[in-house]
Amino acid sequence: MTRSLERLARRETESATDRGGRLTEITAILSDGPVSIDVPRIAQLVDPKRVKPFDGGKLAIPYAEPEWDDFKPPHSNKFGSSLPSYKKAHQMSVLKYRLALTDWRKRERARIEEYNVARTAYEQGIERRIDTHNKRAFRVIHGVRNGDPEAVVVYSNAALAESTFPEWLRVGRTLSYRPSARELTMTVELPPREVLPGGTFDERAEMYEALLVLLTLRCLRDGFLAGPPRIVNSVRIVGVVGNRRLVAVRAERAAFGDLNLESIDPTYALTQLGAQLSPDPYGLVPIG
Repeated sequence: MTRSLERLARRETESATDRGGRLTEITAILSDGPVSIDVPRIAQLVDPKRVKPFDGGKLAIPYAEPEWDDFKPPHSNKFGSSLPSYKKAHQMSVLKYRLALTDWRKRERARIEEYNVARTAYEQGIERRIDTHNKRAFRVIHGVRNGDPEAVVVYSNAALAESTFPEWLRVGRTLSYRPSARELTMTVELPPREVLPGGTFDERAEMYEALLVLLTLRCLRDGFLAGPPRIVNSVRIVGVVGNRRLVAVRAERAAFGDLNLESIDPTYALTQLGAQLSPDPYGLVPIG
């Protein structure tokens, strides 16, 4: 019995530690998110002059040229060079040296040829990839400037990739764009209740509601950061678990920018924006 109680106490301690750590991560969802997002690479033209030059690796290193000093026979004494044995050894050394030179020149020609082939293939491959990338980037840039829905979604999705969440928090985001309203709609697949550690029912319910509220605000901010201001004037968030809508809110850029998210209560911030929030998020009660 004593050991069972000890195990139970240990599990409760570990659970409390997990809850504390998870709660810290939840409350930091806004502060840990990006405050700005750079233009995504998909909308950046690549300058060929700034591409990393070809690195030939070992092919760029010449083979060592044979040195005569490594082949010539040693002198046994000051008269050694006039001895028949030395002359014969000298002739053999000259032959070996010439053969080594011939082999070196052959290997060097092969190395240089292989290097040039590899360099040409690299440069042609880079040229093709740059051309393909720049054509696509131009289409995205042109499309975004003209409010093309597909281009705006492609651009915004690429920008949103810069906004990441903790590993345990899997958030799916699907975008659509209405050019007439300059509105970006983000359907957010909210995390299931199971991501929360153990605790009482009330603790888990309160933590889950806080998670949904903060995620909604974070996604609103990410939407405005991802969409160019001239193109995206408003962002609509629809948060779902399965086929149940638990939160919905629409905000215009100016109104959202007026909120001081660092000091305002998150739930009150959503209320100010006219959000609809499930009366019981943990119970997965949908909004009307």
